Amino acid sequence: MINACYLIKDSWAFISYALLFILLRYGKINTLILPWGEMEVSALLIAAAVLLFDQLSKWIIQHTMEIGQSIPVITNIFHITYWRNPGAAFGILAFHTNFFIIVGILVSLVLIVVLLKLPPGRSLLKIALSLQLGGAAGNLIDRMRTGYVTDFFDFRVWPVFNIADSAIVVGVILLSWVLLIAPETNPNPNG
Repeated sequence: MINACYLIKDSWAFISYALLFILLRYGKINTLILPWGEMEVSALLIAAAVLLFDQLSKWIIQHTMEIGQSIPVITNIFHITYWRNPGAAFGILAFHTNFFIIVGILVSLVLIVVLLKLPPGRSLLKIALSLQLGGAAGNLIDRMRTGYVTDFFDFRVWPVFNIADSAIVVGVILLSWVLLIAPETNPNPNG
């Protein structure tokens, strides 16, 4: 049997390197012309990378562990624990799957529209929204496919979570930073 703990640690390293590569490779962001508008390629790649690694990590957990099984990475501090969450954060509103599917679709659509409407530049804002889009899509796919979200990162003092949850939280933190602490200036000198 494959040791899921090592696969997850390797996945995190791979995700980090992949995101770094994407950011470095597409620093001069190319634009993709879509029938409904323009979107910078890097925004799509970040969202797709989050979605891919989220779904891959969940697949690995589902196929190598039993529900409730816990593998200590750092004893009593960090474990890989296979858990199914039928609710939102902290398990609130458990088994309201249809509600979460509708909210997930709406949030994903709003994020796509905002990404399409953002002017060139604003890279940190686009990264923040792309992380949130990839995370929302990852959890949405779980809910549509199985009715629950697969969680596995277990720090013992916090509810178990996954890559999609992490991407959403990091995206919200970056968004808060952009909007509250370091708003980008208007690139137009006349306005």
